[in-house]
Amino acid sequence: MGEHHGHHHITVNNPGELKALLEFNFHHNASHIDELLQIADAFEKTGSPETGKKIIAAAKIFANGNALLEEAIKSLE
Repeated sequence: MGEHHGHHHITVNNPGELKALLEFNFHHNASHIDELLQIADAFEKTGSPETGKKIIAAAKIFANGNALLEEAIKSLE
């Protein structure tokens, strides 16, 4: 699974670099959403369907947030 190193202090002021950073985060988030769905599936298969359903609900919320990031990216094009 992915590794996080805490919060980052953004010092970039160049619009192109900021867009690239936003795009990186969008794709990074998408990979986490995929991981969450796989985890949910595993819980459902191992006899914890309620846990799986909660994880799926969380993944949907994350996906909604990521859709907003995608809109932000498109607004820059």
